[in-house]
Amino acid sequence: MMNGSIIGVELLKHGKVIIDYMRKRFYFFPFDEGKTDLGGAPSLWNISILPHNGRFEITTVWDSMKDQVTFGDEVVNINGASLQDCPKSQIAVEKIMNDIPGNSGYIIIRRDNKDKRIEIKKEK
Repeated sequence: MMNGSIIGVELLKHGKVIIDYMRKRFYFFPFDEGKTDLGGAPSLWNISILPHNGRFEITTVWDSMKDQVTFGDEVVNINGASLQDCPKSQIAVEKIMNDIPGNSGYIIIRRDNKDKRIEIKKEK
């Protein structure tokens, strides 16, 4: 790493890269002529769910969700996928979350033996 600069492989999804080492030049040829935002942070779900204590629990709560869910709430369903027979692994939960189409979905939490549907969304 020279001068603290890093170019990520994500750049290759948006165009062709040529590095001319001898002339100390870097060329980028975009696939599309329009503008592409390469500097933005990826959108992430505004909650995180992980297996804990033999069940799935909320492990991260963004500010936009702090009035709806709390750390440790039990999650029993993600966007229609029941977690009852789901393997208790981070990989299994991430697959379900990644399979949600678009930028919004829902979870069902169980609190005091009552189920409650909560809308979730991806945020930056």
